[in-house]
Amino acid sequence: MTTSFAQSFFFLLVGIAVIILLTAKYRIHAFFALLIACFIVGVGVQLPFASILTAIKDGFGRIMQSLGFIIVLGTTLGVLLEHSGSTRVMSNFIIKQTGEKKLHWR
Repeated sequence: MTTSFAQSFFFLLVGIAVIILLTAKYRIHAFFALLIACFIVGVGVQLPFASILTAIKDGFGRIMQSLGFIIVLGTTLGVLLEHSGSTRVMSNFIIKQTGEKKLHWR
């Protein structure tokens, strides 16, 4: 079950194309597009199904391990800004600087 470099590279490009197609054309959420692309690349390079699942789980776990604390801190900061009224002050300042003509929702 060895794959050549050309085969691995080809399925890597196919995976990237699948991500772009699913997110841009079909408006599928990026998380699910990445999962689908992982399965396509894994099958393309002849990984067993259990190995594909393990690779996805380990990769996601490493990302969350390194970014989880930053995400929690950012979310906490956002909630604190919202409850203190700071977000309204910041948005009013930005509107004053750019002008109300540039607002898309008005």
